[in-house]
Amino acid sequence: MMHSDRPTANEPSSQAIEVEPFTAAVRRVHDAFRGACVTAHSAIDVPVDSATALAKSLGIQLGLAWKLWQVLTEDDPFAAAQHMPGRPGLRLYVDALSAKGAAEGAAAVQACALEFERIVGLHASDRSTFDIMLAAHAQSADSRSEINHRRTAYRGNAFTFGLHCSCAFTRFIAAPSEIDPKSCDIVGTHGFIDLTRLRAEVPWRMSRGSRLTSSGTSTVPNHPEPLFPLPASRSSRATPELPLLVDFCSEPLPEFRRIHGRSERLGYELVPGPVGISGSITCLVGEIFPASYYRYAEGDRRVASFRMPLKTPAETAVFELLLHRDIAEGSRPLLDIVSDIYEEVALDMKLPSDRLPVYDELQSLGTVAEAPSCDDVPRYDRLTRKTLERVNWSERDFGGNRIFNSRVADEHHRDTIDADRQVSADVGNDQAPI
Repeated sequence: MMHSDRPTANEPSSQAIEVEPFTAAVRRVHDAFRGACVTAHSAIDVPVDSATALAKSLGIQLGLAWKLWQVLTEDDPFAAAQHMPGRPGLRLYVDALSAKGAAEGAAAVQACALEFERIVGLHASDRSTFDIMLAAHAQSADSRSEINHRRTAYRGNAFTFGLHCSCAFTRFIAAPSEIDPKSCDIVGTHGFIDLTRLRAEVPWRMSRGSRLTSSGTSTVPNHPEPLFPLPASRSSRATPELPLLVDFCSEPLPEFRRIHGRSERLGYELVPGPVGISGSITCLVGEIFPASYYRYAEGDRRVASFRMPLKTPAETAVFELLLHRDIAEGSRPLLDIVSDIYEEVALDMKLPSDRLPVYDELQSLGTVAEAPSCDDVPRYDRLTRKTLERVNWSERDFGGNRIFNSRVADEHHRDTIDADRQVSADVGNDQAPI
């Protein structure tokens, strides 16, 4: 039986063992491995200007050569080390160097490979865990590694919760209120596209638009109006209070039931339905919230936050914030992704430890009239046009931003995307907008 000299977390050590920090160890081994490879290649005149050239010169498979080329050309050691071949691949590489006459260089490469294995065992339980640690420290984005980790989390969440969707969608549109010039009217739309059950009898909630108070309490703003009132002929198939956008939902219309004893914000549950894509549904809800959000700074209130909770395992998440030009004044919102695992509170009460890495960037849409469509949301352009017509707003008066988590988005259950605007103080009679 093999024994490890590394003490476990629960195993007391009779003496303190000084361990080289993870970051220092990775940098050291990366530099040593790359240096050994370059020396070996120089000894036998192996070109490394491309993975293809490396494969041809050494007679190794292109896939192995591509990994080695990434390690040799990537300056970020944490991004490069994620491409480090496994033991079989490194063995083939060392043998190829020896066969070409670089025995001394091959021995140096082998020594570095063994040192890499040692630090993997020292700092992580396995290579997969080690790669996650590397990805968390990498400064240069490695889209393939990032997507692989996010896809793994997405599939795990889908299995755990028993369902998934192709797209989670949220949009807020804000304009100066005609009721109260110091407030904004908000139109909120959210829902999921192609929600598919993976297990029978899976319950899932549909929420209404809400406002989060500084204490963390979510409430439905006063006097919300359905974006498109539910036709009387269709109301028997759904909870009347849930403002479904029937023209943008799948047929037959998704059915929900009211959960007694729950808030009107979260008290709507999808009824059981077929498993698999034959029973997949698309469901969007929309509401108008008149004079429901402040427009100007007042006291300590300086940030306006629009939130998209990420609770449904989704391949893609799309979050849009469209602001009237009298509010936007050409500035871009700030973007945060924060965890709600510990508590759900207003953004200004979040701790630095609540914030999560942001891998995606805000996409400026320009004016709504010239904004690119969104293929992930069926009938997207028609939804935008009808929404603005419903509230008598002109698409040329609005500019917007979109956060588009492409491919696999729901990497953390119980996360929230926040698009925030810093609120300026009033100056004389000129009230500064959000």
